[in-house]
Amino acid sequence: MKNRAYHKGINRSPYEALFGCKMKVGLDTSFLPPYILKDLDDEESFLKLVDHNSIGPTNQDEENNITKDEDNSTSIDEDNITSIDEDICTVDNNINTGNSKDDENIATNSR
Repeated sequence: MKNRAYHKGINRSPYEALFGCKMKVGLDTSFLPPYILKDLDDEESFLKLVDHNSIGPTNQDEENNITKDEDNSTSIDEDNITSIDEDICTVDNNINTGNSKDDENIATNSR
C-alpha cells in the first residue's frame, strides 16, 4: 500500500516512478475476508453484495458465535474461545520463527 501513496518529492507514487503506470488495485488487496471474496465472481456480484448490506456486524456476530442476551450482555461460545487461542498461538509461533531467521540473517550479513 505504501508504494501507491503520492510522494511530493517525485510528484507521483513510487510505483508510478518505477513502472510508469498507476498501480492496479483489486479486491484481492482489500480487507474483505476470504469467505466473502470466494463468492464474488464479478463487479456485479460485488455490487449486489454491497446493495443488500450483507457485509456488516450481523454476519461477523453469527460467524463468531457471539449472541446478545436479553440484558444486552455478550456471551461467547467456549469452542470459539479455544479456536481463537489456537490461532493466537500459531501466529505467535510464526512471528518467533520469523524473528529468529531475521537474527540469523543479520548475523550472517554483518560478518
